[in-house]
Amino acid sequence: MTHNTALNDADGRLTCQQQSGGDSFSHPLNFVTALLPYVDEVAAFNTLDFSQRSAVAPNRAVFFRVFPFTQCPSHPRPGLVGHGGGIHHYAAPVFSVNAWCTPNIMNGVKVVGIDGIFWGNSRCKAAQIRDGLSNTIAVTERLGYRPLNGDASQPIPASERGPFLAGAIQMTEGPNSSFPRERSAWSAHPGGLHCGMADGSAHFVSDDIDITIWRNLSARADGLPLGGGPF
Repeated sequence: MTHNTALNDADGRLTCQQQSGGDSFSHPLNFVTALLPYVDEVAAFNTLDFSQRSAVAPNRAVFFRVFPFTQCPSHPRPGLVGHGGGIHHYAAPVFSVNAWCTPNIMNGVKVVGIDGIFWGNSRCKAAQIRDGLSNTIAVTERLGYRPLNGDASQPIPASERGPFLAGAIQMTEGPNSSFPRERSAWSAHPGGLHCGMADGSAHFVSDDIDITIWRNLSARADGLPLGGGPF
């Protein structure tokens, strides 16, 4: 992902420099844009200016497009466009716990935030994924909007978070939470969802996966065991 960012604190965690209102959003052009040349969307890729914000020209035209390769056939809201652009149904884990660019407080403890593969201005290499490429999630399914009264087929108005507002995902909840948020790992598949691992393999992950294992799978170098196997 490419954020307009500045280093924060002595440990170098990132602070999003997001401006409020309309086209002044300073949100990222995320990993999906890097895939465009490989899915017959070279023309769209060539229009992007990676030095500019996502919602301004010339990026705005791509920002609000819904690309077929980002749409899951089982998703209850295909083709949805929100105030964050065209919504895709896949996202990259950035945090095993919290969802923001800076750490926050959970249960009175400051959370060490960025532990996934993708983050603002990341240049993560395979060698930095020390838990093993086959044991680290690179992308998973996500909802893309907050549901109305727990009904995932109905979004709350103005809650839709397009690819550049929600290309990142949090792993606080397990797969297919009963009350998902726009950044929740979620699918309409019965019993679980699909994850792409850093080694290029894809796996169907059960809703019943242990939450600790689920979070460990999103961290690239926590050194924690996964038990009898990742799934």
